[in-house]
Amino acid sequence: MPLQLKTKIEQTFNLTRADEKYGGEGTTVTIRQASQWQHEKRQEIFSNMRSRYSADGQDLLEILQRFNALELHRLDVRLTIADCNILDENGEELFKFKKEKSGRTYLGMTDSEFDKAWGVLPIDVADEIYEKVLVVNPSWGPSGE
Repeated sequence: MPLQLKTKIEQTFNLTRADEKYGGEGTTVTIRQASQWQHEKRQEIFSNMRSRYSADGQDLLEILQRFNALELHRLDVRLTIADCNILDENGEELFKFKKEKSGRTYLGMTDSEFDKAWGVLPIDVADEIYEKVLVVNPSWGPSGE
């Protein structure tokens, strides 16, 4: 029998440190396991390279790679977040989601809308969410497991 793809793993986490520090209760985030598409999008952040050659004819190769770890964290969350109930200062959902016909949710924001919403989070809340991304997608962590 050939390989049959299964529904991607999703896991919902309580953001307990955020709730304790900021007086919330029941704050959650749901993270989905990344597929090949998300993995390829993530790799784009490592792909900015430039070569230079010397003027006197000797080969001088200069490789420059732009990398920002926090930008990578934001991208990882954007690629895998499936639900979150954090509210903005007006009591509205900070992150917007849509439902598939199957009932599963997915991010319903443009990249720039997500980036703006992500940008208002306290640093420690963003860090806690990112930690959850690595639980569901351990190969994206420092050890690359």
